[in-house]
Amino acid sequence: GLIYEVSFLFDMMGESDAAISFFTKFLDEHPYEYNAWYNLATFYIKEKDFSQAIVALGFCLAVTENHLMAHQEIGDCYLEIENWDKAEEHFNDVLKMDSDNADALIGIAECSEGRKDYELAFSRYKAITEADAFHAEAWYGMAVVREKQEMYDACLPYIAKALEIDSSDPEYWNFLADLKEQQGHFEEAIEALDKANELHPEDMQYWIAKAQLVFEHVDRELGTEVLMEALKITPDSADLHYMETAFMLASGQIAEALNFLQNGLELDYGKHLLLFEQYPEAINNPRVMDLIQIYGQ
Repeated sequence: GLIYEVSFLFDMMGESDAAISFFTKFLDEHPYEYNAWYNLATFYIKEKDFSQAIVALGFCLAVTENHLMAHQEIGDCYLEIENWDKAEEHFNDVLKMDSDNADALIGIAECSEGRKDYELAFSRYKAITEADAFHAEAWYGMAVVREKQEMYDACLPYIAKALEIDSSDPEYWNFLADLKEQQGHFEEAIEALDKANELHPEDMQYWIAKAQLVFEHVDRELGTEVLMEALKITPDSADLHYMETAFMLASGQIAEALNFLQNGLELDYGKHLLLFEQYPEAINNPRVMDLIQIYGQ
């Protein structure tokens, strides 16, 4: 139980680096403690260091090969680095121990999707919903596959079903917003993004998506206001400052734009490429380019 408690404390404090060095030291002396390998891996995963997590999980499985969660996690890590064959191998190991494990079945469907074998992926997600009609993620999977096949009208019933089962996942709302935007239903797209924002106000991607939508299709002035709203929540998000710079430049408000650009450069110089992604014409503005150069020295 001690390993679990130590892990829990590091997790509560958000101290992934400290946890990694603690477990690494501990494992030098106790290399057969498979739970310590497993916990070390979970902290690597938090740090998005998937290759190190795979190494740690490999040691965990070397000590005890029937660790179901280790097979599941290692499969998920291989998914993250897009090694579909290795991922599928481990999800199949999970199914050998637990034949209708839904997480492993989802993982295998994602492998087919990763290989762009869309019909197989679709039928695998569908099989999950046939076994369990309330598996939101599988309904969402079907929607995503149809979207990748550019069958946009076919997506709607599936994403609607996913949301009916689980309306608390902002990713589902974000997907619905994309779909509505493609169909030109901008008001409905904005409503869907509002839901995502309510669920995850501190996640900037939904605010940025909403601001873009409003700016491009509804009203420029309102688009900049959406970003101001988001900046109240996270004033030190460089992404938002660069985005606001782009909007201001596009609206011809150069002085305001340069203020936001300066904020962005101070917060995170490396992200200034976001400005050009959003507003490529910024490259023709000498004052913008001068400011970036000054900060780049």
